[in-house]
Amino acid sequence: MTKRGGYLEVITGPMFAGKSTALLGLYEQATGARVLIKPKADTRSVGVVRTHDGNETEAVIMATSEEIKARRERYVFIDEGQFFDDGLTQVCADMAKKGHVVRVAGLDKDFRDQPFGPMPALMLEADILQKLWTRCVVCDGPFASKTARKTNPDTLQQILVGGADKYEPRCRRCFKEDT
Repeated sequence: MTKRGGYLEVITGPMFAGKSTALLGLYEQATGARVLIKPKADTRSVGVVRTHDGNETEAVIMATSEEIKARRERYVFIDEGQFFDDGLTQVCADMAKKGHVVRVAGLDKDFRDQPFGPMPALMLEADILQKLWTRCVVCDGPFASKTARKTNPDTLQQILVGGADKYEPRCRRCFKEDT
């Protein structure tokens, strides 16, 4: 793409930690050709990346990592990376090697505290890694790094798209797998 160096930046943490807010902030700062991508699996808002505080920016919806490969913009921003297939890691690494600046935000772990989608592999591949946290809703402690599911905790499905109606941030002490 260019002789300028590219890199891969990953922003991760639990729900409500400000991942999308951080990604949109970087998106707004980018000068030059840029694209904001969100996965088709994220059905909470159509055609936009929306933060929990109500900010939103138009986004291109894609179903697979293969679709991302075709992008030519220098700056590629991907929200909710955990919803993409495992090929996302290689796609992002290849794009960065070709000179793209690729930034991916997403949950590193699911409500069972297990690795979520391609995010752990992306974290290992990242040149820059931001691990965010927020306050625990149970004890109000400052380091909530876990995402607890409030509804249907017994369901086996890993993906249950939702916001504060279904999930809440918790610290290590207050987190329980069976929440």
